[in-house]
Amino acid sequence: FIGDVESQNVPFENNFYVWLTSETAGDIDQPNLFITEKVLKPMNNGQGLILFSQPGYLQKIKQLGYHTLGEEFGINEDYDDIEDNEERMKRVIRETVKLCRLNRLEPKELYTRWLSTKDKVQENQKRIYLSLTNIKQNYTENLVKHFTNEIQKPYNYKELLDFDVDKEIEIYKNF
Repeated sequence: FIGDVESQNVPFENNFYVWLTSETAGDIDQPNLFITEKVLKPMNNGQGLILFSQPGYLQKIKQLGYHTLGEEFGINEDYDDIEDNEERMKRVIRETVKLCRLNRLEPKELYTRWLSTKDKVQENQKRIYLSLTNIKQNYTENLVKHFTNEIQKPYNYKELLDFDVDKEIEIYKNF
């Protein structure tokens, strides 16, 4: 729950441009990908995300339609593909140091990059708002309507045999 007890000590001002975090999530290959507030907060607050987690985690987030703002801030997100934890961490550190240097030498450049993220930040905020379960009259209501429609659809065994995870992710992304 963003905004609940675990969020009480998070700075909500935009006093920094990029959020560096480590995520210890469950198995990302399962259909129920678990995304914590550590990953959602920067996207909600308009900050770029540098994330040390399992290989491929960043790409899974992007598949769901979220924007990490890596491109806008000049973050090379190739570290997400590296299997070796030590090497992945070195690359995360390299990207962090690169942004710290840029902030020290060209602070206006980071500000200009941040200004270019507005549309993606607003899209992230809408996506987060629509998926949070602690917002009454929103997610739950939409979920009930969705499942009611799904239950009322005629049974189609061919459709079940053609189940495609990527198609389901796309449906979720556009829910």
